[in-house]
Amino acid sequence: MSVNNFGHLAYGDDQFEGGASESYAEALADVFRFAYRIDNAAYENSFSSFVLFPGEEFKSNLSWINRVEIAIRSSKPEGEQVLFHVRGIEPGLTTLDDRTTLKYNETLLIVSDELKTITVSRDEFFVPSWWKQKYGVKGDATYPSFENVDSFEFTINNRAAEGEIEVASIRCVGNWVNSATLNQSLLWMWMGGTMLGIIFRMSTLKKKLDDETASVKQLLSHNNLLISETATYHELARRDPLTGLFNRYGLEGELEGRSSDYYFGYTMLLFDLDNFKAINDNFGHCYGDRVLFDRARVVKSKVNKNDMVARWGGDEFLVILSDRDAKEAFEFAEEIRHAISASFLNYSCSFGICTSEVNKSFESTLRDADSALYDSKDNGRDAISVYQKDSVQPARVQDDGGDEVPIITLVRTEMPTTGFAIYE
Repeated sequence: MSVNNFGHLAYGDDQFEGGASESYAEALADVFRFAYRIDNAAYENSFSSFVLFPGEEFKSNLSWINRVEIAIRSSKPEGEQVLFHVRGIEPGLTTLDDRTTLKYNETLLIVSDELKTITVSRDEFFVPSWWKQKYGVKGDATYPSFENVDSFEFTINNRAAEGEIEVASIRCVGNWVNSATLNQSLLWMWMGGTMLGIIFRMSTLKKKLDDETASVKQLLSHNNLLISETATYHELARRDPLTGLFNRYGLEGELEGRSSDYYFGYTMLLFDLDNFKAINDNFGHCYGDRVLFDRARVVKSKVNKNDMVARWGGDEFLVILSDRDAKEAFEFAEEIRHAISASFLNYSCSFGICTSEVNKSFESTLRDADSALYDSKDNGRDAISVYQKDSVQPARVQDDGGDEVPIITLVRTEMPTTGFAIYE
C-alpha cells in the first residue's frame, strides 16, 4: 500500500482525554507525512497517532502474511521510536462505534532519519497487556491475529517530543496460498475422508446397531470434547500470556513430573532486568512489555528441549538447565547476556547461578541463586555470579509480605537404582 492505492487516512491525539498533544497528517506526492507534538504536562499517557485505511483492492484477511515491510523515516537526526499497530476486528468484542475495541497487533519500530525499509516478522507482533486487561481478553484472543485487518496505525507516546514521520509504503509479504484457505481445504478433506470411513463402518454394522449404542457413541463424543477443552484451559493456566513461557504454576508442574521417579541434576539460572522500573517510567509500559517479550524470545532461542524456562514474576526469569554444571551454565548465561546487549532495545540483565545437590530442596537452590543474583547487582549489574558455599554469604530473601517460595519435592520411593543418586 502506498500513496497511489490507499483508501483514506486519519490522525488523532490525546486532546479528547484532556491532553495538549497535537498531530496532523496528509498524503503528498509520494509519501504520507505525519507531524506531531507530544505534551506530557497536560496528560500522563500522552500520545499522537495517524491511521492508514487501505483502498478497495486491499484484502482484510492477512492470515497468510509472514512479514511486513515498511518504508519510513523520521525528521529527527537521532531517530524516533514508533509503535506500529495492525488493527483488526476481534469477533465478539469489536464494535463499530468504539475503535478502542479493535485489536492491537503491536510492534516497536526504531526509525532513523533516512528513508529505509524496516522488516517486521510475524512473530515480532504481540498484543499489549493494557488492552487485554481492559477488555478481559482470554484464550486464543490474547495472541496476535491478522484475519480481519481494519487499518495500520503509527503512534508516538510517553515522551516529550516533536517532529515528523514520513511513510512511503507498507508491503505485506507471505505465501501465495492463503494459509486460512489451505487449512480450511485440508480440514474439509480430512472431514470428507472421516465421513467416508464412518459411512463404510456404519453400513457394515447397520443391522447390529440399536438406539442404546448410538446414545453411548454420542456420550463418548461429548466426553472427548470435554477432555480436549480441559487440556486446553490447563495449558493456558500454566503459561504467562505476554511471553508464552511457563509461569510459576507451570514450572512447578514440570519439575514434579520430571522428578516423579528419580532424582535429576540441574543448574538454576535466575536473572532479572537492570533498572526495569526506570524503563517503564521513561518509555512507558508498552515499551517495557516489548523488552520482556524480547528477552523471552532470546532465552527460548538458546535452550534445548530438556531445559525449562519460566517468567518467575515481574521482570524476573528462571531457567532450569538439565544435566549441566555451573561452568556450562555460566557459558549459557554469557550467551544470553551478549545476545541481549546486541538488541536494539538497549537494556541489560544480571544473573545468579546455583547448581542443585542431592538432599537440597528446590527452595534452597532458589535462595542460593538469588544470593548470587544480588552479588551481580552489587558488582555493578550486567554481570554473572555463581553461588559458592565458601565464598557467598547466605541467600538474602526480600520480604515483600507475600507467600513463601513453594517447596517442590523431588522424591519418590519407586526410583531406579542405576545411573541415579537416590535420596530421601
